[in-house]
Amino acid sequence: MDEFLANFIPEFVEAAEAAVAAPRRRAAWRVNPMDVGDADFKKSYRLSKALAADLINALDPLVATHSIDIKTKVLCSLNHFATGCYQTSIAKSNSINLSQPTVSRCIGEVVDALNHPSIENRWILCQDGLYARVNTTNK
Repeated sequence: MDEFLANFIPEFVEAAEAAVAAPRRRAAWRVNPMDVGDADFKKSYRLSKALAADLINALDPLVATHSIDIKTKVLCSLNHFATGCYQTSIAKSNSINLSQPTVSRCIGEVVDALNHPSIENRWILCQDGLYARVNTTNK
């Protein structure tokens, strides 16, 4: 029995370490969203490429990036804000390439960062009252 355990345990530990150390696979066909045309980018994210890049840079120190980069987190969140749903954007997009639960976590992290006072004061404008909304609409 001791001989069996002496041979089995090191192999088991090696296999477990290899499984933990194995990098996660990503689809090879992932497209850089910044490479699409300006009109398509604006349709998907409701911001220009330059404005999206500025927002990504502003949120960079506030969003943790472990396995998903900041650009992907911000753009998948912007896509959700623009379309209002997870499923359509995930199914049709070859640039997001994330599961729905992962997109949900990304959106939560980006929303938390957007609520940071330094970001909120610079990037988010809330209209105060009906007069301000009508006045803005008429401009």
